[in-house]
Amino acid sequence: MEHDHLDHAAAPPGAWRDYWIGVGCEVFMALTLGQPIEVVKTHVTLHGRGEPMLTAARGVVAERGLRGMYAGLYPWAVMEALTGGCLLAGYHRTQEKVAARLDGQTTPWARYMVSHTVGGMCGGAVQGAACFPIFRMKVAEMSRPGGGGGAVRFLAGVLREHGVQYLAKGAHMYVLRQVTNWGSRIGMAKYVQAEICSRRRARGEAGCGLGPRDYVAASLAGGTFSCWNHPIEAVVVRLQAARGGAAPPGFAAAARVIYGEAGWRGFTRGLQTRLVLSFWATLCMVPLADYVRSALA
Repeated sequence: MEHDHLDHAAAPPGAWRDYWIGVGCEVFMALTLGQPIEVVKTHVTLHGRGEPMLTAARGVVAERGLRGMYAGLYPWAVMEALTGGCLLAGYHRTQEKVAARLDGQTTPWARYMVSHTVGGMCGGAVQGAACFPIFRMKVAEMSRPGGGGGAVRFLAGVLREHGVQYLAKGAHMYVLRQVTNWGSRIGMAKYVQAEICSRRRARGEAGCGLGPRDYVAASLAGGTFSCWNHPIEAVVVRLQAARGGAAPPGFAAAARVIYGEAGWRGFTRGLQTRLVLSFWATLCMVPLADYVRSALA
């Protein structure tokens, strides 16, 4: 079964072009639904009591106004968006090298799935290493009561209170989250695209014929599957949140705090909101990025 026809941008446009495509798609994601959903997810993960996403969103607006839905957007989310280029460039460079390495050594199906999954994992690792301090500050600013005060003043206060080591707290778990996120997300999205295409070909249809609904379905599957690691997400968010006192000393201590507050259900806080965010992130960074990459190739 041949799946190379699903790689819309088979002719690589180059690492720098991949980088700027990733930046553009990530900025688009953040400016549309990405940042408001991220704010709600952080609110629910830290303070939620099982309320629906819309209820949590109303709580954020009531506490911080409409501007609160974009807390941390500038400069932290914009700076983080620049690392979307690292994700896309790392993903495509790795995918191409793995696919070339496996060419002729395994089935086309295995070559297709392994190359995209490993590519997604490597892209996630590159992005996680590049943007962790930025992400840490964004989550801390989103979680502080009331907001305000300016990003530079907030950063200076954090460094004065906790020191530079605060920016590295939980870095290894964040990178692990990004690796599992993007490996699962891209691998599953590509799997669904391949299955849709294969079934249409089996019915004798000419060409693959993937359309917008197919890409939405693949993104929904990829985004949903990537949420299997949500307990890690819950602990990472707790590690990075500004909560007034000293931050938990490590991953295990933060996990114990969550369990002590809400039991095992504490590790599923914000899951509903994260499902929506993961779908949107997958749609923007997989099929949309593929489309732009193909158009510019």
